[in-house]
Amino acid sequence: MRLQQHNKKYPYIILGIIHLIMVILTFYKSKDRKNHYVLLMNFAGLAYIFEYFIAVLFKGYIYRPKIFKRKEFDNMIGAVLSQYFYVPVTALFITAFQLGWKYKLFFCLCLSLIEKMFIMLSIFEKNWWRTTYTFLLTFLSFMINDKWYKELKNKNPRILFFSYFNMVQVTWMNMTFAFALLKQIRYGTGTLNNHIKFAPIIILPISFLISWWTKTGDFISKMKSLLLMIVTDFILIKSNLYKVKTPLVFPLKYLLFLTMANYYQKLVYKDES
Repeated sequence: MRLQQHNKKYPYIILGIIHLIMVILTFYKSKDRKNHYVLLMNFAGLAYIFEYFIAVLFKGYIYRPKIFKRKEFDNMIGAVLSQYFYVPVTALFITAFQLGWKYKLFFCLCLSLIEKMFIMLSIFEKNWWRTTYTFLLTFLSFMINDKWYKELKNKNPRILFFSYFNMVQVTWMNMTFAFALLKQIRYGTGTLNNHIKFAPIIILPISFLISWWTKTGDFISKMKSLLLMIVTDFILIKSNLYKVKTPLVFPLKYLLFLTMANYYQKLVYKDES
C-alpha cells in the first residue's frame, strides 16, 4: 500500500494532533506541572541521544513524511516528531495518570502497530531495526520514566542534573535544526549529512559543561558558558567546520540558549538550597 507523495505527511499530522490532545489533557489535569514539564523535556533529550546513535550513525531506520524536499531534512523532521513529541508525550501521559503495566503494554502495542502501518504506507523505512525492538525498548522507557519522576520529586541530585542537561541539549539541538533549516548555519564539512552527524558531537559535550557550570545559577558560570560557546565557534570556523550565513546568528543563538538555560535552571533547581 502506497500513498501519493503529497499525502504522505497526513499520517504524521494526524498522529501529531492525537498527541497534542494528549499533552493538553495531561497538563490540564496535572497537579505537578513543573515536574511534568521537566520530565517531558528530559525524555525528549534522552530520545534525541538514542535517535542520534540508532538512526543517524547506525542507520537503523529512516523517516519519510515528505514534509521537506530534501531527504535529510525530511528524515530529521520525522525524528523530531517521533522522538520529541509522540513517544515523550505518551510516556508523560502514562506517568502523569499513573497508568499500570497493562496500559504500558497497550501503548507499546499501539506504537508498534503504528510503526507497522507507517512501513506499509512507505512513510517509514527500516534497515536493521525491528518492530520488536520498538515494543521492548518503549516499554522499558515507560518504566524508567515512572522511576525518573519519583526521583525527580525526591530531588535526587543526579536525576536533577541529568534532567537539566537533557533540557539544555535538546533545546540546543532544536535551535540548530531550526537555523540549519533556515540555511543560516552548517556544521561539518559542508554537506547536510555531515552537519547532521557532526552537530551533536559539538552540542552534547558543550551542553554537559554548560549544564554543570550553570546549575548553580551564578553570573560567573553564565559568563564562562558564553565564553566557551564563543571560543568553540571561533575554533570551528577557523577549522572550516562551521559555516554561518549571517553574523546576527551568533548573538541570537547565545541569547536564546542562555535565556532558556537560565529558565531551565530555575525550573529544575528552584527548591534547591
